Amino acid sequence: MAVSIEQLRRFTEQLGFEFEEGEAAGGAVLAINVPTETPKGTKELTIFVKSYDGGEMFEATMTNFLPTELHQKSEHKLKFLFYLLHKAWETKFGTPEVDKDGEVRFLVEIPLLDAEMTLKQFERILRVATQTAVEIALEGGQILMDGTMPDSDESDINDRMRQAVVAMIEMVGTAEGRAKLEEIAASEKAPDLLRSMARKLLQAPQAPDAL
Repeated sequence: MAVSIEQLRRFTEQLGFEFEEGEAAGGAVLAINVPTETPKGTKELTIFVKSYDGGEMFEATMTNFLPTELHQKSEHKLKFLFYLLHKAWETKFGTPEVDKDGEVRFLVEIPLLDAEMTLKQFERILRVATQTAVEIALEGGQILMDGTMPDSDESDINDRMRQAVVAMIEMVGTAEGRAKLEEIAASEKAPDLLRSMARKLLQAPQAPDAL
């Protein structure tokens, strides 16, 4: 077995992090409090970890770092989605996501198969995930409130990717365009980032401003 919940518990104890154990979707989950640097000092942020598929898959999830209500009421959802796509592009591992109800999360999924999870790897995942959540809360929260994009996002995004995203957003408004988005979402040849964008746009019940 690549990693078990027992091994994850031992790792957490070795790191000296406080945690609680519970059940979710029929499996054991650890809710781990990770000391994380924030603008207001060091705070303990909770990350949920589990193993599944016989220990061959590891998952870590950050939630509740951006108020769902803030996203639901924002007039800048499209800018925020574009920001999340860029964040996914520049992040070494893990994916920021937002569902149709406006809940934002940061998800790390790692297939281990016959590989062994190590203490060093486990700690790295926890610290990167919590720190990324802090960054998204600060930058993403500002975007949702007043539409202000971080300077780096405006200047550093690859032009071709920007054009592709804009074109995909325009596709949502027509049946033909949505059919093309379905092709992108299903195509294994398309970049993962564009496939993810297509899936998110297709979940929208109508125009992009409903995201």
